[in-house]
Amino acid sequence: MLIREVEERCGISKKNIRFYEQQGLLQPKRNASNYREYEEDDIVVLKKIILLRKLDFSLDEIQQILQDPNSLPTYLKEQKAVLNHASTQVKALEEICIHLEAAISHNITLNEALCDECLSLVSQKAQQFDTFYDLSQDAQPFPKEDPAITRRKAYCKKSLQHSAEKSQQYMKDWRSIGKGMILLPILLLCFLCYRYIDHKAHIKNPVDTEISFTMADKTFHEKDTIQQYLDAGFHIEDEDGNRISPNASYTATLNQAAPKRFYLRKGNCFFAFSYDQEEDQTFKNILPSSFTFYPASHVDKLPNNATLDMSIEQFQLFYQSLQNNDGMFAKADALKPVCETSTTCSVETTNYRIETHFEHGKLQFLRYVLIQNT
Repeated sequence: MLIREVEERCGISKKNIRFYEQQGLLQPKRNASNYREYEEDDIVVLKKIILLRKLDFSLDEIQQILQDPNSLPTYLKEQKAVLNHASTQVKALEEICIHLEAAISHNITLNEALCDECLSLVSQKAQQFDTFYDLSQDAQPFPKEDPAITRRKAYCKKSLQHSAEKSQQYMKDWRSIGKGMILLPILLLCFLCYRYIDHKAHIKNPVDTEISFTMADKTFHEKDTIQQYLDAGFHIEDEDGNRISPNASYTATLNQAAPKRFYLRKGNCFFAFSYDQEEDQTFKNILPSSFTFYPASHVDKLPNNATLDMSIEQFQLFYQSLQNNDGMFAKADALKPVCETSTTCSVETTNYRIETHFEHGKLQFLRYVLIQNT
């Protein structure tokens, strides 16, 4: 059956199904044309995954349960114990809240005697559960912010205040929209000049760097062609999971409407690549122009000791660490919020640019884009 029918029967999206396939939880068969063919057994597996995820089981636990169905009673017993413990902790908090509410309803204020009485109940409950807030956390020193970030924040704040004041002054002086439209190109030109000068100011004797990473127990370099990945057991596929012949033309395949993103995959290990040279090549002869890694890529080692589970704050420190005293990187921009739920950041070396994107505080991808292929 087609994936659309699977979506309707299981009530989940195509992206969910592809994700579970990438995690190795679902392995549908493929026909002679290398298209996925889902069977009734795949539907059963998917519904098991959906149920266990609803019960708050991790992907690793689900993997173990699918491999060994006899382990399900053990996992259920452990999960039930966790839920019972959490329920008991909530009940302990509720009892103290009810006691306090009853006292206040009898016109008793929250005085010292009532506080002591409730704290006594807390002490009794604390001997059984770790439910209550640990006050020692309030005594922890606040983390010191990096001086470079502090200076950058102060500069940005001052610049924004200055821009706001100037904008208000301009609005007061403008007598018509026509005058404002005349000044707009001038302001835009000034802004572009500032950005150009600001960029030049960050360049400090950049040195050569290169990309190398390890996947599936094999180390690759930026000058490796696709053929070297194929020799290591990888295969090429599009974003729908359809395999692509190494002898196919990159440009011709790219112009075929649907797939616009290509992957190199070996088992659970995968990453996206692109090619932006004007000269057309067959896939096997391509020298990739960019490498994009995702949290589920199962990469063993990334350049510059980067990882795919860093938080936004950790990435800020990561980018700062790349700005060594020798001026290794041409430019490093602080993380810039695009909206309330997403953040992007980029940093450049002489040979490549690192791009990241976060959503809801979680890293979505880490991309290395070659600036020059020599």
